[in-house]
Order: sequence, then structure tokens, then C-alpha cells
Amino acid sequence: MNKGIYKQLIVILFLGFLSTYAGEIKAEESCNYSTRKEYKRCKKEGANSIPKYPIENFHADASPMVENISSVNNSAIGEIYEVFEFKAYEKDKLQVSSGTKSVGFMYGLSWRNNWINKTTFDINTQRIISLKKYDLPSRSKAFLFRKYNLKYIDNYGEVKSIKFDQILFKNKNTVFDMIGDYLLYVSNLKWGEEISAESKIEKILKENEKFLNITKGLIFESNNLPSKCFIAKDSKYPELSARYRELYGTINTFRAKLDLPPSTDLKPICN
Repeated sequence: MNKGIYKQLIVILFLGFLSTYAGEIKAEESCNYSTRKEYKRCKKEGANSIPKYPIENFHADASPMVENISSVNNSAIGEIYEVFEFKAYEKDKLQVSSGTKSVGFMYGLSWRNNWINKTTFDINTQRIISLKKYDLPSRSKAFLFRKYNLKYIDNYGEVKSIKFDQILFKNKNTVFDMIGDYLLYVSNLKWGEEISAESKIEKILKENEKFLNITKGLIFESNNLPSKCFIAKDSKYPELSARYRELYGTINTFRAKLDLPPSTDLKPICN
């Protein structure tokens, strides 16, 4: 082979290797987001999108997340619909607001419209046991209608579910699903995956009992034998004491879900 051609071939192969290697590095790069604008930039760059807290808004546009998107009529001024909103202030806590809003004159049914009534509660994202989605048939190349169903374990060991729909925008093969990508990240689940509620409750119970045993060693001040409780150093460790009280209240409830007797090793903090 001609030496000149041989050298050119080596250079081409080397450049090809660098291109592939650089592509692999780019795919492994991470990109943090806390706003819709930052999230879209991460997706367009093809980077690993990682939430940055707090996240105040997961909406794709002005349209809200609703109970049934096919029933929404934006020209029916005053019509009332069930809507959902999500906020994330830390990794393990997702704030959920559910309630009703009405179709407005200017923007139709928008998440910016005032609440008529609202209930707000938190989900521990480590207790999500199932994530499912379904895309409704659509000929549009710019957006799609997606249905979600997530299941989680609440503080009483009960399996609860949240179902909602939303409109998503897409660009070629990229779908900008901020709430969906967030849920996948914090739950470590895949779409369609479901974990046994019993195994998740067992894991939560073990983690909580371990936390309580370790925490008691830090906050313990003295026993109060007649009342079978202990006095904690509340003034020195107010947050740990509050967390201890919160988790202690769930222990026997979770044990009952697993057909276990009440705990005799752990004691409550005296009031």
C-alpha cells in the first residue's frame, strides 16, 4: 500500500476513534436543571438530566395537568376541571397539589388560573413503587397527549395512586417530559416497572428502625420509666427529635402491614 494512502487511512481511523470516544463522553455528561428552560437545554444537548432543587414548575406550557385531558373544553368558560400540580424542594420529597380550576376567558384552562379548592400533600419519592405511561394516538409531529399512573406507599403503609394527563411537546425523536424524567430519576424505576408493595414496606421499616436506633443514641437524655418513654435533648437536637417522633409514629403501622407484632425495642419520646 502506498505510504501516503496508509498514513491518511491511519489518520481517518484515529479521527473516527476520537469522534466515537467523544460521543460516548458526551452521552455520559450530566446537566442540572431546575427550570423548564434549563431542562429543554439538557435534553437538546443529549446530556444526563439531573434535577436541581428547588423545582417550582413541571408544566410543559400553560396547559395544566388534568384528570382527563380528552374531556377538557377550553371554550367552555367557567367549566370546572380536576387538576394537579407538582413541586420538588428536595430529592426525597415531591409536593402534590390537587383540586379544581375553571376555564378562563383569556387563556382557557391554564395552570396559572386561581385554585377553586386545593389539597396539598407530600410524597416520599423513595416510596414510589410503580410508574406507567400511555401516549394517546396523535398525528401531530409537534406534541402528544400522555397519560400517567404512579403508585406509592404513604405514611400509613397504604398503596395510593395518582393519575393525570398532560400535553407534551416534541422535537423529532425528543419528547420534553419534565415530570416524567424527574419521576424516573428520583424513583430509580423504568416505565412500566412495578415493585412489590410488601417488599418496599419491609425495606422502609428496616431503614426507619435503623434510623430510630441510631438517633436515639444521639438525642437520649434520660428514661422516664413509669410512662415507658424517654426524655430527649429537644433543645440541642430539635430537628432530629422531630424526625424521631414522626418516624416512630409509623413503625407499628408498617409492622402490622407485614403481620409483625408491635415493636418492644423502640420507645417514644415523652411529651
